[in-house]
Amino acid sequence: MICISQRHKRNAPRSENKAAHLANTVLEEQWNEAAKTLLETGGKLWAARNLISRDPVALMKLDIPELGGHFGSWTWRELAARSHQHSLLDLLAA
Repeated sequence: MICISQRHKRNAPRSENKAAHLANTVLEEQWNEAAKTLLETGGKLWAARNLISRDPVALMKLDIPELGGHFGSWTWRELAARSHQHSLLDLLAA
């Protein structure tokens, strides 16, 4: 006879895996919506830069504003580094 705590321990990894997959799906949808908004804004900015004869190709750098008026760029490495700050509970709360 399996007691409830043993059954829970056996099923916990499966439940966590399902929860992580659900969090992944929700976060992908949020990422996609944010990307659409960013691209729409970028298209408008590109058009505005063309109208005032400024080089729109500079937008390809995708700088991120930082403190002190400085700008930095990001890569997949930064996203990977930030990913270590989040637990499964953080992901499910999103």
